[in-house]
Amino acid sequence: MKIKPALFALSAGAALVLGTACTTAEQSSEPTPPVGEWWNDTSVLEREAEAGVAAPTVALGESVKVEGGRNRVTVSDLGPKTSDIWGTYQAALVTIEGLQGQPVPYNALYFEAETPDHFRLTTEIVDEPSLSSGTIGPGQTIRGWIGFEAGKPIIAIHLSDVSMSNTVATWTVQ
Repeated sequence: MKIKPALFALSAGAALVLGTACTTAEQSSEPTPPVGEWWNDTSVLEREAEAGVAAPTVALGESVKVEGGRNRVTVSDLGPKTSDIWGTYQAALVTIEGLQGQPVPYNALYFEAETPDHFRLTTEIVDEPSLSSGTIGPGQTIRGWIGFEAGKPIIAIHLSDVSMSNTVATWTVQ
């Protein structure tokens, strides 16, 4: 049986996931994504990990190029926020700039906050405008807030790749 990759999009708040669809009776053990498509660039992260290239760690407010240099991401303005709906929570402003190449996905769920006891908080509480999900291409800029529970201080914010299994950048809170 031959396997071809197919892209399935979950709800707006969920991450994009690669799936497979069976099409013929030929045998193949691994799907081969088309060259030049955005999902093929996860191999960039795999090659960097094999070469011992660590994800960059920068201070809050600094920018990091990700996705093989196709996007620049900045996390800034972390602090307490108060709303009638959520009460008090912690929020940070995320700016994503498309620099070059094919459009790539972004999602608020790719961000996690780390507490002093190294517990990871997922994005759940948001201020408007919130960072949602979609794709970004060259020349585009997306800005939105990500929010976290206010219980413990945040010492770092981590950005994961589309698979949500590899950290691609970390912003430390000073």
